[in-house]
Amino acid sequence: MELEFDESEEVFVRKAERYCAADEQCVAAVRAKLVDWGTPHELKERILHHLIQNDFLNERRFAVGYAQSKLRYSHWGRNKIAYQLRTKQLAKADVDAAVASLDPELYVVVLDRLLSSRWPDASQPLTPQQRGRLVSYLQGRGFATEEIWEAIGRHIETNHNEIQEQ
Repeated sequence: MELEFDESEEVFVRKAERYCAADEQCVAAVRAKLVDWGTPHELKERILHHLIQNDFLNERRFAVGYAQSKLRYSHWGRNKIAYQLRTKQLAKADVDAAVASLDPELYVVVLDRLLSSRWPDASQPLTPQQRGRLVSYLQGRGFATEEIWEAIGRHIETNHNEIQEQ
């Protein structure tokens, strides 16, 4: 069933449609925009229903796109992505689906690149303090401790193999 809006309400509807069409949004962000625009409360919920019904808003699609872009461009790990999605008031199922949609090969490449940028020469052992700072940095980027230690092992092994080939 299509919702009906009068002419004065139609302005807010079209503005919200353009906002959602320009970039994927979550319901919380659109609701905040509607408040900023001074939309009456009862109209806000009708507009949100209209946007969801007409597929301008889809939280699963938003979550998956957000997760993939944060991995690819911001180099965030699963933990940070999931945390940020939860702060956007998304359903747990959408957050879990978004984290599960991450490309595992790209995930490993991103982690390895971050590790290499902080520790370019694995032939030089790290002091316990340096190792702690490296692990803290990668945890702050959202990577799990076990993933970090696996990446450190790969980094040492790769560097060790390169030294033997010389």
